[in-house]
Amino acid sequence: MVVPQEVNLHNAQRNTAPTYRIITVRRGGQIIAPQGWLLTNPTGCHIINPQFCTILDPEDCTIIDAIGCDIRAPQGGIITDSTRCDVHKPKNCAIVNARFCNISEPVHCPISNPANCQIKKPRDSNIVDPVSCHVHEPWMCIITGAQDCNYDFSQCEQDHPECQGLGVCIFAL
Repeated sequence: MVVPQEVNLHNAQRNTAPTYRIITVRRGGQIIAPQGWLLTNPTGCHIINPQFCTILDPEDCTIIDAIGCDIRAPQGGIITDSTRCDVHKPKNCAIVNARFCNISEPVHCPISNPANCQIKKPRDSNIVDPVSCHVHEPWMCIITGAQDCNYDFSQCEQDHPECQGLGVCIFAL
């Protein structure tokens, strides 16, 4: 299903059938409160309050108040106020106020105010004010204002022995 550029979808509910409603948004537009949808290749869209959706390859999108979503390979844009989401391989994407999220392999992503998150293999990504997060194998990251966080450098040290643990990242308090 192709959604035109200026479409607004309000309070979209998942079909009672076990299949996803598949929406492809080419450029711009807003998608408001989709539940259980598969959204593919949105570009420059505002996706507001998605719940339990799979969002594939969003580019330069603003995703606000996502709950329980699987967001794969976002490029550019911002993901803000997400809860219990999986964010896979974001690039150049700002992630703000994530709660209980799994963020895997972010590259060049500023991550601000995450709480109770798993952040796996961040690369060249600054992490600001994380609280109770577990950061796995960070590489060339600046981590500031951390509270009650754990870090795992084991694989990173094996891949880059010259860095010897804390040398991999800059920790600024």
